[in-house]
Amino acid sequence: MTRTRLRLWTLLALLAFGAPSALATPPDAPAGQEAARARAEASVQRLKDQRARLRVQWRKGRATPALVTGLATETGHRDARRAAETFLTAWPDLVQLPATDLAHAETVQTRDRGVVRFEQRWQGLPVHGRGVTVTVDAAGTVLSLAGDAQALAQVTPATLDAAAACDVARAAVGARLATPADALGCGTTRTIVAASGDYGVVSYQIQVTGAPALADWVVLVDGSTGAPFGLHDRLVR
Repeated sequence: MTRTRLRLWTLLALLAFGAPSALATPPDAPAGQEAARARAEASVQRLKDQRARLRVQWRKGRATPALVTGLATETGHRDARRAAETFLTAWPDLVQLPATDLAHAETVQTRDRGVVRFEQRWQGLPVHGRGVTVTVDAAGTVLSLAGDAQALAQVTPATLDAAAACDVARAAVGARLATPADALGCGTTRTIVAASGDYGVVSYQIQVTGAPALADWVVLVDGSTGAPFGLHDRLVR
């Protein structure tokens, strides 16, 4: 992987899925939101005081930064994953999630750096489209932090089971393709949390099989309302 492609991969890690239209309107932000933002800003300021090249981007309505570059923070670990975990432990207010809510997803390693991606979890379930990405050089120095993670104050449980969600997904793809739902099936199904702000709902990510060739349809189904959303063909053409 070239450095240009690696930079592109890192930028893509910033792009979270938009708030699903099927989700109910999230409740008001918790009263502690301003205090959480203040803690994050204090951590950023401490880093800025020592690093003239540090740059920060904030996402509207979030307590933690979307992107921090110019970190140049040594960790004492050459292993990229250990270096990333050490940094996140040392600077928790930049993410504001307990370690148990961040699961290592993958590490993309090149000759001179590694990009370590962590997936946000809620009670063991992946939070769709949310996580943290840390870029580390070959010496174990953290270069940047990109994140779209946010603690969830409320999560609505699912009332549908996976079989019922499969029926919803098949019907949604069938309607899109003008194909009878009975001709379609369900492949890989993941139980996830779809989130908007600090509100989430337990949902399903379902691969629909039996569609015409050269297609890979995936549907998200709200586990509380049964509404499909996020319908897309994952095949890159």
